[in-house]
Amino acid sequence: MLVALARVKSAEAASRLAALLSVLLETAAMSNTDTITLDRPAAVGMEEAARLLGVSTSTLRYWRWQTNSGNPSGPPSYRIGRKVLYDVPALQKWLDDVRAGAIGATGEVKQ
Repeated sequence: MLVALARVKSAEAASRLAALLSVLLETAAMSNTDTITLDRPAAVGMEEAARLLGVSTSTLRYWRWQTNSGNPSGPPSYRIGRKVLYDVPALQKWLDDVRAGAIGATGEVKQ
């Protein structure tokens, strides 16, 4: 799975995710009920997640397939109807964990 790690453009992906997160944090407004209201979505689709990580949508599909087959791979995702979504903070955490060596390039947890 080192091929997947080679496909991640770490510096570029990190700067994109950092820029997106800073925009999200700037646009978040806290109300008196501690509810966050965002002007922009906190989750992105497969195409945007692939662009942010610097991988193809095929790679994301493969990682999701691996996870569904019992071999955790890639960043966490969820479905709403037919749409596959990725939480932006979860993408950043997953990328940080990959860089720190806590998980492998495809998402497997290292001991």
